[in-house]
Amino acid sequence: MNADKLTTKSRDALVSAQQIAAEHTRQEITGLHLLAALLGQDDGLVRPILERAGVPLDALLGDLERELQGRPRVEGGEPYMGRELSQALRLAEKDSAARGDAYVSTEHLLLGLVAAGRSFGGGNLLRTSRRRDWAPGRRGGSGARHPAGHQP
Repeated sequence: MNADKLTTKSRDALVSAQQIAAEHTRQEITGLHLLAALLGQDDGLVRPILERAGVPLDALLGDLERELQGRPRVEGGEPYMGRELSQALRLAEKDSAARGDAYVSTEHLLLGLVAAGRSFGGGNLLRTSRRRDWAPGRRGGSGARHPAGHQP
């Protein structure tokens, strides 16, 4: 993935995902870490999108935290991006290009996570995501045509 094509919010989410992995004593940065980062953005768009889709955020957050806590801990070593997260990022970039968007936004990251087929948070996100009509910009792009520093 070309980092120059990420919006500021998307870059922030990836940095936060790495920090979340480190806080949970993990070397591998996974889609779960990215999802937690996206949900943790105070002024981000992912929470409102999922709320509008009817995703029970409290349940999702609880399931997500249990999943993160339940994974094996690894002391030391360098952090690395897991295969699942790499796939989600490729899918997000592909979705962005297909919509004609110049940048990969947090909405594209969310769609990439969903498209990667992983059952996040006990399956709540995946079940909701099968109705792709909630997807941001479904009828003509997410609007990620702005410079990276100007994402809402």
